[in-house]
Amino acid sequence: MATGGKPKKKNPRLASGRKRVRQDLKINAANTSLRSKYRTAVKNVEKAVAAGDKTKASELFAKAQSIVDSVADKGIFHKNKAARDKSRLSAKVKALALAARRSHTTRPQGLRPAPFIRVRCSKEEKPPSGGFFMGALIGALTGSFRDFCQAAGRRVPPANRCLGQSPSRNPRPWARPGASPHESPHI
Repeated sequence: MATGGKPKKKNPRLASGRKRVRQDLKINAANTSLRSKYRTAVKNVEKAVAAGDKTKASELFAKAQSIVDSVADKGIFHKNKAARDKSRLSAKVKALALAARRSHTTRPQGLRPAPFIRVRCSKEEKPPSGGFFMGALIGALTGSFRDFCQAAGRRVPPANRCLGQSPSRNPRPWARPGASPHESPHI
């Protein structure tokens, strides 16, 4: 007939074996306490980070570092595990500090980033120079790109041609057909 549960341990006969059992009980209790202390310190830092309390998280992290190191030195946890846990906690605390800093430097609600503007030209046209491009950019932002082109004496470029063509098809889309490569295109 099988009895339930673990098999009963036999008492050691030798005096050294009995002493070893007594020592193991004390060591096991001490190790359990240290393991619990380690895990509690790590959990406290994680709770402070989850709550968003930057100062409390950094204080608890400083205390947790010493606890983690001391427990790892005693061999309760491997040193690599301790280093990994400290690294992850440090990253969480730093991320919390960065998030707090970013919340103070946010852009006002009404402002949006400037739009990306692509100036297009046909194959026969030269791509716009720097000054023309800046004027086109300003004109596009103010909504008067067509007026700017007419005031600058330029033809309004059609929107069906792209400025950046692949080099394999036509390396210089603005050059006149049959023009030498050393000839600079006219503005």
